[in-house]
Amino acid sequence: MHVSSVHLRGETMTYCVPSACKLSFMPQFKIVEVRECDPVLWLATWAAEYGGSAGFDEDEYAQLIDLARQNSTPVGYFERVGRWKDSANTNGRWKPNVASVAYVIWLQAEAEQPCCPADEQAVSFLDGWSSRTYEDIFSAKRVNKRFGLSRATTLLHFISGGRFPIYDSNVIEASVVTAKPAIRGHFKTGHRDWPKT
Repeated sequence: MHVSSVHLRGETMTYCVPSACKLSFMPQFKIVEVRECDPVLWLATWAAEYGGSAGFDEDEYAQLIDLARQNSTPVGYFERVGRWKDSANTNGRWKPNVASVAYVIWLQAEAEQPCCPADEQAVSFLDGWSSRTYEDIFSAKRVNKRFGLSRATTLLHFISGGRFPIYDSNVIEASVVTAKPAIRGHFKTGHRDWPKT
């Protein structure tokens, strides 16, 4: 090993470098180039950085999008979207009164079979669906909940065949990671001090 130093932002930083040896535990250091680019390239580049899908079933996602693009929403389609969004992968989670599952509203979507609105009606669609409420009844209390923007944008995303984006905590977190590296890790998703952009 040898000691080296570098001058960065007005400060001299000293560090140790293993000389001419490649150790299996040495981290790989990379410099990320920052430049303007096409939105499609930006999305592909950043998407490649995230190997996982936040626990969502990618095969189910692809099937649901394909059905919507074929203008085919068979019986049970909206329940499948709801199960996908709310991670209700078992029958024990796909029922009323389960925390973080908007079962009642997803069943309303199944009964109503909403169609994709025209672009100029998208905001009204999101406002209407996000403001729908339901009540979870537990042994000790009753809790009124909203369907919310996250689920409403998911509903719109699927019925549009993926044309409209999903806006949820995963998107917010990815935006912070990619667009605001200086504040990365300083805010939790949904925190009351979330930076206004």
